[in-house]
Amino acid sequence: MTAQTAQITQFRQPAYNEALDLLSEAHTYISYRQALDESKMSPRQRLLMSYETMRLTARLTQIMAWLMMQRAIQHGDMDRDDAGFDPAIEVSADILALDERETEEAELPRGLRYLMEKSHALYTRIQRLEEQHKTTH
Repeated sequence: MTAQTAQITQFRQPAYNEALDLLSEAHTYISYRQALDESKMSPRQRLLMSYETMRLTARLTQIMAWLMMQRAIQHGDMDRDDAGFDPAIEVSADILALDERETEEAELPRGLRYLMEKSHALYTRIQRLEEQHKTTH
């Protein structure tokens, strides 16, 4: 194992734990808080909130899928050659998750803005990890 591969492996577990925690936070928000926040919003704001919730879900889904695939490889449940780098499953392939369009975040509830920021930061870190991983294999 090279030093860079060891560094990537060490990064995965904290990223996996962070992703699980963020997934749990998002589930709690969407299940219990979102409806209350939406009840105080205009139709335009609810549409924006739905869009951002979909982006949040897309980010977290891709992050978890990539991390779980890497974990399966690390534990020997999947061969690295079988995993490949299919553009359909690469984290960096999801344009929607990193849409840089201006959103009117001031109109969004604080809880959703927090989840958006955290998921975007984690998504960006996973993208960098994926790029490092590609260069080592």
